[in-house]
Amino acid sequence: MAYVLSAPDNNAYMLAEGASYPACPTCGLATDREWINPGFKPGDVRLDASYTYDGYLIVSERFRSATQNRGAQFIELPAAPGFYSLVSDDEVPLDAEKRETVFEQPCERCGRFFVVAGATPAFLKLAEPLPDRLFRTDIKFGTGNEQAPLTVVGPGLAAQLRETNLVAGSTSCR
Repeated sequence: MAYVLSAPDNNAYMLAEGASYPACPTCGLATDREWINPGFKPGDVRLDASYTYDGYLIVSERFRSATQNRGAQFIELPAAPGFYSLVSDDEVPLDAEKRETVFEQPCERCGRFFVVAGATPAFLKLAEPLPDRLFRTDIKFGTGNEQAPLTVVGPGLAAQLRETNLVAGSTSCR
C-alpha cells in the first residue's frame, strides 16, 4: 500500500520561457530535474506543498521539517527563502502495462517520450506496503517539460502528513 502525495498547482513554471535549463538538443525535454531557475518564486507562498505547472514539487520549511530524513533532497530556492524543490531519492516501479499507460512521440536521441499519459489510479509493483519515506515513480507523466513522476509515501507518513495539515489530501494507490 502507498499513497500519492497530492497538492494544488502554485501557478508558476520552474522552466520558464527564456530560462537556460539543460535539455535534450533533439526533443527539448529537460535533462536535469534538479536544475533550479535562480529567479523562480512560487505563485502562492501560503501553500506548504504545491506543484509547478512543469511538475516540480515545491515545499515550505514546515513541510521540510515534517519530512526530513525520509528519503528526499530539499533543494533551496534562491529567490524564495524558506521554500525548496523536493526530489525523492528512491524510485518505486509503476505497472505501466496494468495501468495501460500510453507512451507517444519517442525521441531517438534521449530515448524518452514527449507524451506519457495514464498516471492515476497508480498501479505500483509492490509486494508489501511502502516504508514511511518519500518515493517517486519510475515513470514521469505529462507532456513535454510538464512531465513529472508521482510522489508516493508509505501509510504511516501519509497519516502523519494528514495530521499536520500540511497537505490538502492523498489518494490510495493499488
